Amino acid sequence: MSEPPGRCFVVGLDLGTTMSCAAEFHYDLDRGLEDALDLTEKDVHPIRDYEAIPRGLLKVDQTVAEIPTLLFYGEDGSVEWGYPAEKFDPSKNKKKRSELPPGIMVVRFKSLLDDSVEPKYKEPLLKILERAGKSEQDVLVDWFTCWLRHIKKYLRDNYQYSDRDVIRLVFAVPVMYSATSKMNMEKAILTAAKRVELGKLEPIEIYSEPDAAVAFFIDYKMGRLFKVRNFVDGTYETNSHHNHIPGWRNIHPS
Repeated sequence: MSEPPGRCFVVGLDLGTTMSCAAEFHYDLDRGLEDALDLTEKDVHPIRDYEAIPRGLLKVDQTVAEIPTLLFYGEDGSVEWGYPAEKFDPSKNKKKRSELPPGIMVVRFKSLLDDSVEPKYKEPLLKILERAGKSEQDVLVDWFTCWLRHIKKYLRDNYQYSDRDVIRLVFAVPVMYSATSKMNMEKAILTAAKRVELGKLEPIEIYSEPDAAVAFFIDYKMGRLFKVRNFVDGTYETNSHHNHIPGWRNIHPS
């Protein structure tokens, strides 16, 4: 008896300055995306179940889908991220700074990708990274490693993600990101994906946020939620990489 066909998991990620989030939808590979377009927004599921979510937050929202964009590097070599890292932040707990384990908190590191931020505003963060013995790329790789490891576990626990399946990562980024910024982001993602053995990775797709918003609006109004508009000739396509969309980049994992 032959094995059932695998699935394609499409994971959208939003790297935020203070909070980040992700969502997924999936379809059978033997159907293909063209036949899977009968999916609706109900088939899009937020990635949840992050560790150490504060009890107070859970009382307000039992389905927390956001994660704080921060890292804590302990002097013992440990790395914490998201909610577990918050416990080392004096502003987030009642302990004095002297009572906390020694280490370095890194926040707002998304700004490292933004070339529109003046260097003088990045200097404090760069000094923190120097103290931690980390480069700009190191921080991005560490963050995506933690995030993708959680996503892989979440997909396995909730949707039986397996070696037969493939995964496609899709990002929407600020329009001011330069080609170099996008390339650095892509390299960090690919390195992290290899670290966590994410699986069969399809080409990573990065869209400019304004273009993604317009495309979504058009598709939603046209009842084609998951199709992408070809801005060259006005047609709708589902099986190309859409290199013609402004601000878009694609890189295939090597």
